[in-house]
Amino acid sequence: MSDPHTRIAELEAELAAVRREMQEFTSAISHDLRAPLRHIVSFAQLVEEDAGPQLSAEVQGFLGTISGSAKHLGAMLDSLRELSRVGSLVLAPAPVDLRALVQEVAMEVAHQHAPRQLALDVDVPDAVVVVDAALLRVVLRAVFDNAWKFTSRVPESEAHVVVRAWQAAGNWVLEV
Repeated sequence: MSDPHTRIAELEAELAAVRREMQEFTSAISHDLRAPLRHIVSFAQLVEEDAGPQLSAEVQGFLGTISGSAKHLGAMLDSLRELSRVGSLVLAPAPVDLRALVQEVAMEVAHQHAPRQLALDVDVPDAVVVVDAALLRVVLRAVFDNAWKFTSRVPESEAHVVVRAWQAAGNWVLEV
């Protein structure tokens, strides 16, 4: 029977190898799908420019759907590329004004989704916390982006997101 410490080290090495492979795969997929996406966007734009006025409103709508879906796919590929980088980041914790960071990211995402609005209540104390600000930005951007996306079928008057933070047992909890 092998030493438990040796077995743990072997498993950690296997896990690290699987993580590297997953990061490489994710990065490659994100990169390789860009070329066909560019073709879809370019040819849809060419059809719209060359034949747009001659097309029926329904077909123009189809072209709009193609363009919108291509933009959405581009955003998903950007997120996939970002995800592939997250696993290889070295954490860099530093003091950050939590409330300011949350509000800044929320405003960035709101601007990206303008003119659509949703009510956003930020109940985050004015506190300095030690976090990796870049990684927290990635997480918050993804969560806020999902809030805008998944409330798109809800009337703006009913779309409401609440962000809260509090300290529990010496750690900060952030809830969206």
